[in-house]
Amino acid sequence: MKAPAPPPSSQRRNVAILFCDLCDSTLISGNLEPEQFAALLESLRGIFDAVVDRHGGLIVRIDGDGLLCVFGYPQPRDDAGRRATEAALDLHDAVAALDQSFGFPGVVVRLHSGIHAGTVLVREGDLVRGRIELLGDATNLAARLCDAAEADQILVSQASLGGDLHLFEIGAERAVSVKGRSAPLEALLVTGRAAVGNRFGARLRRGASPFSGRQDALAVLRQHLGAAVRGGQCQVLVWGEPGIGKSRLLREFLAEAAAAGCAVHQGYCEAYLGARPLQPFEQIAQSLRHGAALAGGDLSAQVLDWARTPPDRPAVLAIDDWQWADDASHMLLGEVLRCRREGLLVVLASRPEGAAPAIEDGIAAIKLGPLSPDESDQIITGLLRSADPFRIERIRDLAGGSPLYIEELCHTQSARLPGQGAPAGNDAGAWLEALVHKRFFRLPEDQADLVRAAAVIGHMVPLALFSGVTGVAEDDPVLAALSESDFLHRGEVDGIMRFKHALTRDAIYRTIGLDQRRQLHARVGEELERLAASAGEAGLVDALAWHHAACGSAEKAIGYAIKAGDLAMTAGALDRAQAQYRLGLEQLGAGGGGSELHRSLIGRFGRASVVDPAHEQLPVLEAAAAIARAAGDEEGLLLAEYWLGSINYGLGNAAASIHHLEAARAMLDAAARPGFTAQLLGNLGQSHAIASNYAQAKALLSQSIAAKEAASAGREPATGLAYAYASRAYVEAVQGHFSEAHLGFAAAMAALKGTFHPLIASIQSLRALGLICEHEFEASLPFIREAIEVSLLTRARYLTMSCRAVEDYALWVLSRDQRHVEALSSRIAWLTGSASRQRLSNYHGWLAEMAAETGETQRALDHYEAACRRADEGDRLGEGTACRAIARLAVQGRTPFEPRHYLDRAYASARLREAPREQFETDLCAADVFALQGDHAMAEACRARAHAGFAALGMQRRLAALTAPAGS
Repeated sequence: MKAPAPPPSSQRRNVAILFCDLCDSTLISGNLEPEQFAALLESLRGIFDAVVDRHGGLIVRIDGDGLLCVFGYPQPRDDAGRRATEAALDLHDAVAALDQSFGFPGVVVRLHSGIHAGTVLVREGDLVRGRIELLGDATNLAARLCDAAEADQILVSQASLGGDLHLFEIGAERAVSVKGRSAPLEALLVTGRAAVGNRFGARLRRGASPFSGRQDALAVLRQHLGAAVRGGQCQVLVWGEPGIGKSRLLREFLAEAAAAGCAVHQGYCEAYLGARPLQPFEQIAQSLRHGAALAGGDLSAQVLDWARTPPDRPAVLAIDDWQWADDASHMLLGEVLRCRREGLLVVLASRPEGAAPAIEDGIAAIKLGPLSPDESDQIITGLLRSADPFRIERIRDLAGGSPLYIEELCHTQSARLPGQGAPAGNDAGAWLEALVHKRFFRLPEDQADLVRAAAVIGHMVPLALFSGVTGVAEDDPVLAALSESDFLHRGEVDGIMRFKHALTRDAIYRTIGLDQRRQLHARVGEELERLAASAGEAGLVDALAWHHAACGSAEKAIGYAIKAGDLAMTAGALDRAQAQYRLGLEQLGAGGGGSELHRSLIGRFGRASVVDPAHEQLPVLEAAAAIARAAGDEEGLLLAEYWLGSINYGLGNAAASIHHLEAARAMLDAAARPGFTAQLLGNLGQSHAIASNYAQAKALLSQSIAAKEAASAGREPATGLAYAYASRAYVEAVQGHFSEAHLGFAAAMAALKGTFHPLIASIQSLRALGLICEHEFEASLPFIREAIEVSLLTRARYLTMSCRAVEDYALWVLSRDQRHVEALSSRIAWLTGSASRQRLSNYHGWLAEMAAETGETQRALDHYEAACRRADEGDRLGEGTACRAIARLAVQGRTPFEPRHYLDRAYASARLREAPREQFETDLCAADVFALQGDHAMAEACRARAHAGFAALGMQRRLAALTAPAGS
């Protein structure tokens, strides 16, 4: 392959960087004679040299009393962050001991250190820059952490340690502000080493992930265990890539064996700092001693004496990370097996580099591959109980079936959509990236170039495109070699190669230098255009947009981005459409302000975003507004303000929404643009509705509907009219005007003329909520389930979870099944942490009601307070429900205030919202309260008032429920 290559003197590498500095060096030097200070510095340098070298690091430079060193270069290491942290602990201990060595009065010698890992550009150094030069954000962040550390403190960024985190004792987390970064850097205070033996043990300190899949492997292990129980001797090798789940499988199986009455003796091998000879057998010997199974003598003799002793029960001898076993351990294991002990099963777990000799010896081998999608989902949902289906999908796609990757992504919760584009940052952590780099930099350079080219193409690599870019034929043996090295594999679809993990592709992409990357993107773009010319653009425009943007061809990128976004909108893939229109706006930049193209992209991005609003959409539109304002483009500014208002509505930010929409309204010539005016009025009405300003909401929505009805004659479908109908219908339902609500929802669906549109999810979810207001829970289910189906198809995250929350509540009311309470709690946890807060008080009101019914006072109060906080922000939908739930608990003296306090707030909420239905629900609650307090006359009066009110509103289902114990 004739690929552009970076100069040999510079390359991108993933490393861990350690900065150490002497505390109060100016004060110390001022208290010492120059010769004494020089002697101190000389001692420091000797410590630096010895400790850094012992831990496999490279000193970049020593500036007086400061040290900069790097781990993971020139030799890539998957434990670079751990090595840097271990080195820092040893450095601090050794330097602190200098107090006694020198004994200078009043001088305390201490270090402060910072560690960060990430991808840097490594270049040849000189006398000024040091042995090598490290360029990139990781170097600056490590230095900032060192500055933030106090005397004798070691601050390590979370990304640096990953799964090795729990090898250390950790103090309080620190948020370190860094100039030029919008978010602080999360750092950990390392205070010492933890009492764990290996990486898997360290991960167990955080908690074992749910065990999923591996039933075939367990069946093989059980089969061999059965043979051992019958008196035989068996040996099994479990092997696979790092993180594939060998240790987790071993733990599960050994627990089964112990439960079956077998003696279990386990050891592990360690590579770090050159483990001791016979390390795994030292641990096994300790286990044997605990069982009083060893005689005296040296270690080997003790183990062999045990192997020759007739057993009293079957035994399993398990050794993890066998690839790091020393020669003495290999020899001792061979001698144990030659003893032919009855009832013995030996299980070894190894990475591929340690598996080949065992397989050649004929040992039964179990190769672990990636988990299936269903198995991956079981682990993800076990770790992230409130995850939305799209986050689950993102983590599954990124992890590629690797249990370790799944676990780390779940704990960082930083998964993103893979497949195209430069990774926005080291999402999976430098630790996982180091695992990839260690393998990648062992490849021959010609194969590494091919893998880099594939990484530029994307996670999925069409063979025809790959061949056109690299010149490597589709049947070239080098592709089999890349598969053997576990980087690129033939996909499930003919003609496609793929990276096993999207994280692997991302990590390799980050190793490619900027100039080389641009040249490769340009080459891929040219080849895609050649393929498009012969086979058509369908299916290629997304890739064309991205590759042209990445190589700096903005004009082509914008054109393809618009085509790709439009196709995604047609398919209902709103997230993809947003990404493409955002790309178009970024490529157009400030120079496009005032152009029709800029205005067109604002409108497209707004339409793609409004159905599934998210906070990250707001900066895109705010930047577009600033560009339009600077260019004097009032039309562009009006559009940006309009969409900012619309998206803030979707996020539940009523005040911000009204502000932006009023700004747009002030710029709008209503006479010249009646259609746009009608839509803006409708959006304003919707925003006033979520602020509980129902009179204003209905007036604005009615104006909008009248204008839209006049303008929509002969047009189909009328989506804006449909949503305005639905919004007004929902307000009617909340107020108890159910006949008007039913007519409005029917009109909303009729306006869509039977066509599929993402808006169906919003309309039908509002319809289900309206039926719940009417206490028609059974009738609400078909509508909310249709809404869920559509929101899943259109990948509308917030809408999917909120619809499922509505379904959970309806099912709970109908069944009182506690499983629906837990499901709803999980949804609300996600909704509370999500971008949108629309109708959040409603969900907290429901959970307060559920908790109160089961006597969970504190839980009910927590949700009551959450509902009240949202009510203070204008979202009063669940305020009354929460107040009524707590009023019933207050009768029992289990709340801070008397029942009247909560009832008064519920009545006030009903008046503010002009919602008589809410007033009658509170009357019914008051009747229950008075009855429990023994005031039966007041109870009867309140019940009669509620009965008359529900009858006037036509709430037959609610009236029927009055003969049973009342519920809110």
